[in-house]
Amino acid sequence: MESLIQDLKFSLKVLWKRPVFTIAAVVTLALGIGANSAVFSVIHGVLLSPLPYPQSEQLVMLWQSLPEAGVDEAPVSPLNFTDWREQNQVFEEMAAFSVASFTLQGTGDPRSVRAGWVTPGFFQVLGIQASQGRVLRASAEEAGAANEVVVSYPLWQSRFGSDPGLVGKTIQLDDKSYEVVGVAPPGFEFLIDADLWVPRVFQPQELLERMDLSQLVVARVRDGVSVQQARSNMEGIAQRMAADFGMQGQWGIRVIPLRDYVVGDVGGSLWVLFGVVAFVLLVACTNVASLLLARAAEREKEFAMRQALGAGRWRLVRQTLTESIVLALVGGVSGLLLAAASIAALKSLRPAGIPRIDEIQMDPVVLVFTLLVAVATGLIFGLLPALQTPNAKLSEVMKEGMGSGGGGLKNLRSAFVIVEIALALVLLIGAGLTVRSFQQLQKVDPGFRPAGTLTADIALPDGSYPSGPQQLNFFDRLKQEMERIPKVQDVAYITSLPLSGREEQQGVIIEGRPPTPGVPDGAGMDSVSPGYFQAMGIDLKAGRTFGPQDRADSLPVLIVNEAFARHYFPGDEALGKRVMVPGVSEEYREIVGVVADIKRYGLQAEAREEVYVPYAQHSFDRQVSFVLRTEAGADPLGLTDELRQAVWAVDGTQAIAGITTMAERFADSTSQRRFNTLLISLAAGLALVLAVLGIHGVLAYFVSQRRREIGLRVALGAQQQDVLTLILKRGLELAGVGVAIGVVAAFFLTRFMSSVLYGIDATDPLTFFGVALLFLLAAAIASLLPARRAARLDPLVALRTE
Repeated sequence: MESLIQDLKFSLKVLWKRPVFTIAAVVTLALGIGANSAVFSVIHGVLLSPLPYPQSEQLVMLWQSLPEAGVDEAPVSPLNFTDWREQNQVFEEMAAFSVASFTLQGTGDPRSVRAGWVTPGFFQVLGIQASQGRVLRASAEEAGAANEVVVSYPLWQSRFGSDPGLVGKTIQLDDKSYEVVGVAPPGFEFLIDADLWVPRVFQPQELLERMDLSQLVVARVRDGVSVQQARSNMEGIAQRMAADFGMQGQWGIRVIPLRDYVVGDVGGSLWVLFGVVAFVLLVACTNVASLLLARAAEREKEFAMRQALGAGRWRLVRQTLTESIVLALVGGVSGLLLAAASIAALKSLRPAGIPRIDEIQMDPVVLVFTLLVAVATGLIFGLLPALQTPNAKLSEVMKEGMGSGGGGLKNLRSAFVIVEIALALVLLIGAGLTVRSFQQLQKVDPGFRPAGTLTADIALPDGSYPSGPQQLNFFDRLKQEMERIPKVQDVAYITSLPLSGREEQQGVIIEGRPPTPGVPDGAGMDSVSPGYFQAMGIDLKAGRTFGPQDRADSLPVLIVNEAFARHYFPGDEALGKRVMVPGVSEEYREIVGVVADIKRYGLQAEAREEVYVPYAQHSFDRQVSFVLRTEAGADPLGLTDELRQAVWAVDGTQAIAGITTMAERFADSTSQRRFNTLLISLAAGLALVLAVLGIHGVLAYFVSQRRREIGLRVALGAQQQDVLTLILKRGLELAGVGVAIGVVAAFFLTRFMSSVLYGIDATDPLTFFGVALLFLLAAAIASLLPARRAARLDPLVALRTE
């Protein structure tokens, strides 16, 4: 222990005396370790840590699957939900929930709130207790007897001023009184980011249709029951139900752990990013190892003198390793500070697509990870230089001159730089592919023109507007009010906007063709007002759009997209054909128009078959989204106040929500990919900087070790250009070898990126060539400074120094 303390004191003393070297090494390590700690904290918070519910590993999501329709995860009908709950033997409890919109009244201006409409037992399944009051009742009989509500913690703070007496009071939701029975705990939102939760007990008429796929289902498995056993039990139920209804092979049930559902596809991206920053750390290690090798050459005389005084080789190796670990620990502490700042920035930016972002923190697990990484890093970059500690006699070192350095150390340092270049090049090529893939994605035509378009959502209460004609009248009056707003060109409304991911799926029957047995042919369906396609900027390809003539009592019509026309009428004209949509009505509708495909589920997803019906002929949804196209040069968000005034002019008790531009919705659809591209590019850029510094360092050392040779060359008539060429050639040789190795490695490694690339091959030659050329150019620039210094060397000074 005493000798260890001595080694630590000596290491600190040595590092303190070499501030330039120490700062360079610590900064390099801080960047590498900090990047790894930051990304690991995200992985730990998002992927590895348990969900914030008691025994969260027992929670699962249940989905309806329709194999013949190509649907793996569909919502569940109320009828199927009740059957599953009664027939299963593996779940303690099961709850269904959906999203509803209400207008909160009586506490200031009307406000649209997002509600979780939950069956009894919802909070009990999750194991959640209220922070104040109680949660909703677990008994269906009790829940159906009263209007109760649990408000979210943020709504309690923002709308009710954190009133401790709110529990027991009543609030108005859609002209109905609800008793506030509790306040949810801070941070609780459960998938739908609700402002409040209200109970739902299914009515008899809701339990008649198995294709009413409207509910999300969460369940808690019994103690001692595995997820696989739960799957087997539910598969048996699905098979019995399919047999009972003649639907063999067409119905299924999927059981997915809740954490897998919450994380979704982000896990793959995070692990890729973790691999990227691990490469950055390797680049940092090789950079610091190269610095240590240079120092080892400079300390040959010191090591030889200590050996002459009795120090064994192992003691020198241990001392060198101690210095490396001290450097790594200091770099680790600095990296923790950098990681903490990065996490704070990430939380403030709140990029879309990263779940559980509030649970990311610098907890003890992250601290232990950073400590282990720091120690491992110290061993990695310190071991080889330590083993290269000179074993020469003092007399030999004195004859050769202080700091001469052996050829083995020089070659090893060059090898480190080559490895560093190769690693950095692999990262740069991966980043280049990611950037080009994102550029290709940005070029995808979404099928509509998002610029200059404002959108807003409004939901009408059943009590005030219980019938379709009343809802239609309200929406049409509101449309007329919005058309009076200055700088507005077109106004329309639709039941679900593009890129919202929300759409009603309906079966379709083509006139003259027998229905498909089992699950019918289908398409996504929306109800729209006249002028929608003009307001959204969707091109009409054939026929006409909807107009005032398409009323409830007029000819039933619909408009299809190009994907529908291609699928159902290949090589034929779709206009004039008749299609029945059983979920709308039992009558055939004439196709009067064909419009361009839109990217409803994201830019990467293929366009699906869609049909549009006039809202006047199918006013089935009390919630719609309005679309306002503004004049050129106008700021759409500048119309927000006028938009609210238009709503209140029609009905002062109603609220409007979700006011945003279509351009923002479009940007949000690629936000996760944009964020990933940015992070990977930053990591690759950092690796490039470290590699360039490594080239510069090895050439600077090369010049310092060959001062006598360079001086002799100049004294014998060599021109500055000759010396400049000599050093540049050395730098480009190192870079060339590293680039060649990196290109070969990238050719094999980037193949694993194929699944995350869009519109570009994983071995894209343009990217490979461009990155390699960029790296060689950077290497030439890095070589220029030591080359110029060597070219300007005074031969008399160089020979006198030697």
